[in-house]
Amino acid sequence: MFDKDTAKEIFPELYKGNISVFAGAGVGAEAGLPGWSAALYELSAFIRNYDRSISEIMAQRIRDGNFSQAAQFYYMANTTEENKIQGLEQVFGKKCEVTSNLKTLISLNIKHFITTNYDMTIEETWSSINASSIPSFSNTPDDFIGAHRYLSRNKEPFVIHIHGVITKATTLVLCKDHYDKIKNIEAYSQFLRHLIMTRSLLFVGFSFLDPAIKSFLDYANSVLKFICDNPSFAAIPETNKDLVPFLQASNVTPIVYKSTDNHAGLWALIKWLKDELKKTHTSHIPVSIYSDSEINKLKHNLAAVYTHFRIKAKYRSVQDAILL
Repeated sequence: MFDKDTAKEIFPELYKGNISVFAGAGVGAEAGLPGWSAALYELSAFIRNYDRSISEIMAQRIRDGNFSQAAQFYYMANTTEENKIQGLEQVFGKKCEVTSNLKTLISLNIKHFITTNYDMTIEETWSSINASSIPSFSNTPDDFIGAHRYLSRNKEPFVIHIHGVITKATTLVLCKDHYDKIKNIEAYSQFLRHLIMTRSLLFVGFSFLDPAIKSFLDYANSVLKFICDNPSFAAIPETNKDLVPFLQASNVTPIVYKSTDNHAGLWALIKWLKDELKKTHTSHIPVSIYSDSEINKLKHNLAAVYTHFRIKAKYRSVQDAILL
């Protein structure tokens, strides 16, 4: 149901605890929450109570696949801001279902969860299998700074909703104006740069066609020159194979899975990773947790140190002798 040979490449980074999950709408869908088009249709139906013409325009944009435009019209409806927030909370604030698939994902050797989702699925799943709650951040400048500190320490787990969270409905990033605004937050750029430079990413639950991830990838490529320094991976349905060259150019390895049966291939991949991780922890067989590039760099450095002492250089430090 998925490319197992490619999936094996995740394991060294997962074993070291160097994987950060980038969770998309598919994670919310697993929890029984509506996808992009369904959620927007619900917003269109809600706003019909106040502005029939806007509701009809939204529905047409959704049918055309212009989700961001549909959301933009929602905010143009002739009603109060309080009513619009009520609609957002009604649609995106639904109670999530904690499933065994979600528990498997959360129980992998992962500390950091970055998501474009507005719901609390990750937090609720975490709490269901741990004795404590997980620190959660939204997309305000202060929250990006706080998450950045957690990322730098690399000790405590956390979740960050880079496109806002439903418990603070005014933070939701739904339309182009919102996406443009968040790009101007310097703390947002600094957090993402640090993430890309220091962590291996695993993109999970993205169709890569929804506006949330498209906006992030466009920004990451144009501003951050999105090339992951560490091995990173994206679980993508076979219907998105056209994205393979783009992902590979960004040093992101695609893991293609069959998209039938509610993306069962994705959750088979997650379960397989968990099972392989468990086998390693209970086995006495030595497992290499380093990539080929890391091993080659270590050999290179050791050779330089060896050479230094062989020639008995008196005025040159070992640090200078190592070619990093």
